[in-house]
Amino acid sequence: MHVAQAQSPATLDIIVVSGEEAHARVDKECLRRLGLPEPQLFSNGAEAAERLARKPADVVLLDDKLEDMDGLEFMRLVRMHPELRRRLPVVMASPGNTRGQVLEALEAGCAGYLIRPYSVQSLAGHLERAMKGTMRAFSASASALAFARGEEEPDEAEFQREVARRRGELDAARAELRALERGRVFLEAAQYAKAIAEFSRAAEQAAASGGSGDAYVGLAEAWRGQGHPNRYIHYMHMAVRAFTRSGEPNRAVRAALRLRERAPHAGDPCVNIARDYVKGGDFSQAAACFEIAALCNKRSARGAGENPRLFEEMKRVCHFAERPNRAAAMLAKELGRNGRFGRPRAVFRRIMGVTLAPAGPVLPGIEGVHAPRAPRDRKAALGDVWAVVKYTVKAYVGHDGHDEKGSRGALLDPLEEGA
Repeated sequence: MHVAQAQSPATLDIIVVSGEEAHARVDKECLRRLGLPEPQLFSNGAEAAERLARKPADVVLLDDKLEDMDGLEFMRLVRMHPELRRRLPVVMASPGNTRGQVLEALEAGCAGYLIRPYSVQSLAGHLERAMKGTMRAFSASASALAFARGEEEPDEAEFQREVARRRGELDAARAELRALERGRVFLEAAQYAKAIAEFSRAAEQAAASGGSGDAYVGLAEAWRGQGHPNRYIHYMHMAVRAFTRSGEPNRAVRAALRLRERAPHAGDPCVNIARDYVKGGDFSQAAACFEIAALCNKRSARGAGENPRLFEEMKRVCHFAERPNRAAAMLAKELGRNGRFGRPRAVFRRIMGVTLAPAGPVLPGIEGVHAPRAPRDRKAALGDVWAVVKYTVKAYVGHDGHDEKGSRGALLDPLEEGA
């Protein structure tokens, strides 16, 4: 491999940062085949950033997934350090092969982008260009763009605080795993009190590290073993919420199905959690909960949009929100993003109980939109009557005399925003 004349290949200081052990082995072997010295390996970004702050490397080979962050987050972290921002040759290696992914990495400050699996020759070319500074002009333009956007200049103290925060999250995640392992051992041995203590520690660490719902599943099973069904339901709800928040829909579905099977009287956990998110104005998480509820439903195999019961639940959740129309509109926008439930406007009409097909008297002020037919049963009818009464009182008393539903344009305005 050819490198800059002032630097001998045998003396290069190379760092490989990868959260995947298999990727790190491949990177290390490819560097060896190029005749380069053995790299120093890091599995998490916080420790790698600390090392680079003490002694900048000649080149960094960066994976897109690390133990505590992704590759782009690592680039944002090191660019907070003044010296590392000015000169740190980084080549990212990722299976992502879209133009957008490549440009995103380069804009973050990477000097090269390798698509896995890569050849030894391709690695050699990227490393050589990175160390010779071929991409330096792009890096300078990225810095100028950051300045134009009003981003603050890098500060070493801020860098150290961010590294410390990342290290704290990593330490918490490791402590969580240790507590989970001990809790599972006690759970298998039917030592429920000890299992509860360990899973409680794991839950505290998960809150600090942004972990998933494993600790809550453990707590639920331990309390169930002690004969406390209500606490089992409580912690399984928390598990579904945590899995949803951490972007693990499959695990959220499994937890919800288990709760439905063991405690059918507890209601649908996804719908209950979605209600809380709607009240708090977090419509993205509320939509995620309804999507998980659809996956849990056996009828969702024909398409979530064909499940009338789920739309009835959405309707009730939104009608008891502070501003029902806006809640339904924002929820419809989020549900319409991936097309599972249909287009946002159609979802909105289904939630609010209106349809374009003639099904009853025309709603005043909403041309071409008709009221739904009568509810199917007495319980549903009473619920709908109460929702309408509450909504009507709010419309005329609680909102400074402004009727949220005055016209078709007003009814659908939230969907027009950013659509």
